[in-house]
Amino acid sequence: MSNSLRGCTKNGDWLAFRTEEPLPAPGSARNACLSPLFVQALRALLGLVATFGGLMLLAGCGEKQPPSSEAIAVVGGKPITRGELHEELVRRYGPLQLRDLVDQTIVEQLARKQGIRLDPARVQAKMEQAVAQAGGKQRFQENLAKELKTEEMLRASFAREALAEQVVSAQAQPSEQAIKQYYQSHQDEFKHGEMIRGRLILLESRQNAEEVRKVLQEPTSDFAGLAKALSIDPGTKEKDGDMGWIERGDYNSKLTDAAFKLSPGQVTDVIEYPDGFALVKVEGKQPAGVRPLQEAHDTIRSILAREKESQALAAWAPEQRKQARISIPDRALRAAFELIRGK
Repeated sequence: MSNSLRGCTKNGDWLAFRTEEPLPAPGSARNACLSPLFVQALRALLGLVATFGGLMLLAGCGEKQPPSSEAIAVVGGKPITRGELHEELVRRYGPLQLRDLVDQTIVEQLARKQGIRLDPARVQAKMEQAVAQAGGKQRFQENLAKELKTEEMLRASFAREALAEQVVSAQAQPSEQAIKQYYQSHQDEFKHGEMIRGRLILLESRQNAEEVRKVLQEPTSDFAGLAKALSIDPGTKEKDGDMGWIERGDYNSKLTDAAFKLSPGQVTDVIEYPDGFALVKVEGKQPAGVRPLQEAHDTIRSILAREKESQALAAWAPEQRKQARISIPDRALRAAFELIRGK
């Protein structure tokens, strides 16, 4: 059963294209990403169109549209009509915009078939990365304004990208053999120096830290419980003070110098720390060596999955477009789209 290519939201927003069923089976997909964002000039034109009531790039529907002969600008007495702007936008950008919408729809359909739901954490990570790359929130907002975009628009774009990545990721998991081969050929990546497993309690004053250390000398004391109840360190408090396995360079040298001298089960004296006064309990020690495959397994899986996704992103979307049944009534638009369908 096919879905109509000519469709739009009730309030007359941009045209939402839909491809026809059936799509290829999930196992036949390679991997993909959505097409790149339009250049700034295109954004400006699209913003202009949106200002005039959500003009459709390719076809109008839903709420009643103003007549195409309506003048949207007058230059030296000569009117420029809405229909002229529409035709120019379709001529210049229609095939590319249609390709983006087709890609988006294919991703949505495959996600539904595979039971994949958008992960909000991926979208939020992209937003935070964009802010960081812009040099801060203020510069980020300024850049959006220059591009005639809003945070909501950017978040929606990132949501489409994230969903595509999730569809790709589901098909890009490395084999156990590939993980083992990577581990064997990248031993240097998993070398480590002397390590300890520790728990941390960070307090605001030396007096408080000394009092806690006295309590910790009692045989029934619970370092983990006290860390959760009293520590002010945001990175370890909710983990019962757990620092994980650390090397000497992972924390301030005052702290690691004191902790690495101890044996498992021992607690440091009070350590003056930049953010307060610290106590560390050593729970394990490892000599310098190489992380075993069991510990490195998940890290390697993530590395290989990202590599596979990256390598296949460019090929996935064109392949999906080739396999999808897509109906385009407009002859000129169909001809232009077919020229870029596999690119």
